[in-house]
Amino acid sequence: GPLVGGFIWDWRDQGLSATDDQDRFYWAYGGHYGDTPNDANFNINGLVGPDLTPHPQLREYQWAARPVTAALSDSGDILLHNRRAFADTSDLTLHWTLQQNGATVETGTLTPLIKAGAQETLPIPTTKPGETLLLEWKLRTDTLWAEAGYTLAWDQLTLSAQAPTPASKFPAIPTDPLTDTALAHGPTQITFAPDGTIKAVHLHGAPAILSDLTACLWRAPTDNDGGKPLEEAAAQPYRLSNTMRWLGYGLNALTQGQTKRTIERAADTTRLYLHRTWQAADGETLTHETLWTLTDQGADITERLHVPETWQDLPRIGIRFETPTTLDQLSWIGLGPDESYPDRKAAQTHGTWQSAVQDQYHPFARPQEHGNHEQARSFALRTGTGEGLEIHFPRPLAFTARPHHDTALNTAQTLAELTPSATTEIHIDIATRGLGTGACGPDTLTPYQTHGGKYVFEWTLHPTNADKG
Repeated sequence: GPLVGGFIWDWRDQGLSATDDQDRFYWAYGGHYGDTPNDANFNINGLVGPDLTPHPQLREYQWAARPVTAALSDSGDILLHNRRAFADTSDLTLHWTLQQNGATVETGTLTPLIKAGAQETLPIPTTKPGETLLLEWKLRTDTLWAEAGYTLAWDQLTLSAQAPTPASKFPAIPTDPLTDTALAHGPTQITFAPDGTIKAVHLHGAPAILSDLTACLWRAPTDNDGGKPLEEAAAQPYRLSNTMRWLGYGLNALTQGQTKRTIERAADTTRLYLHRTWQAADGETLTHETLWTLTDQGADITERLHVPETWQDLPRIGIRFETPTTLDQLSWIGLGPDESYPDRKAAQTHGTWQSAVQDQYHPFARPQEHGNHEQARSFALRTGTGEGLEIHFPRPLAFTARPHHDTALNTAQTLAELTPSATTEIHIDIATRGLGTGACGPDTLTPYQTHGGKYVFEWTLHPTNADKG
């Protein structure tokens, strides 16, 4: 008989609308009605929410199921494959966009006719130099299910990758002790707390960072990670979840040791070195070293993290800090428009993207990790009138800019319990763990895991519109 498959399981989150005793809305799931036993939020596993709001996963599925694919052939042409079983591509128009560092260089349209199941080659449609070529198949006319211009399939081809930058190396360390409570050079002013940690960073007198910049290996666990770090994770004795393993390391509650500070002053730069250690629940020690080079344009920062080798398959490796909520406009060059993770990024394309910080929030019925952006070259946070900060990465890194802190996402069981924090939480990561399907399937695959070791990465901090020379 006929064989069919590839069905979505599940398409829709099976949550019910509810309000708590403070009249705050949330999606209810197992256990919210006094039902015992229950499977908690196990039925909250769809590609769309209970109200059909698309989850970021949906675009990934849409790309995976695209009816026409594109790839570069060995000869440098474009190899197009019509995956449809019966229909040709006469109902589609191929729109192409040549890009360089996220910016559009040239655009055009083509109408290649590819028979069902067939493959055709197409020459690169432009002779202008560019880094990537975005190919989008759009409907020519209205249909019963979508309007003309709807994007049905897309691929982004790399034509000329940026020359790889050398691996980051940690610079020589200044040797003069620093006891000052503040440090200023060019547009950058750093103020310190009594224990020597950073209290705030100002650019041209305006607040840019409102916290210390600390090492961070933790993320608010996803359902696939093993759920909440409290009673729900402990209530799953049938398996040792990643959440429980990370709690065993103590990644969510590292204890900071003393901060060592040294400085080197010169006419054109001021170099600040910070050395910190973090004690973990399992007795291991995380070491975090930072070198700030303050210039007339801003600051160049190098981070070095010594992560215990015994810590395996970690959530993330990077730094965390907080920025003012007045800097509520986010832009970035990297993968977008949605969030991306090492094992869920194929649907995203490299470009320049804009978002309100509040729109980085995604209302998963049970609050958890979200909002990461892979392969970022830079991002900026601005006010509505354009003032703010720019962060650039000499080598691409991942970043997150969210209105909800990890601590809130850790504990909130429902949307009703989640409120925006007083500052925006920023993560910059040299390594991030994939998402996997561990709630009911294989966990994150080996290529998308990250482990203990020594990590060095760089980033720059400047006022927006600053002259970088």
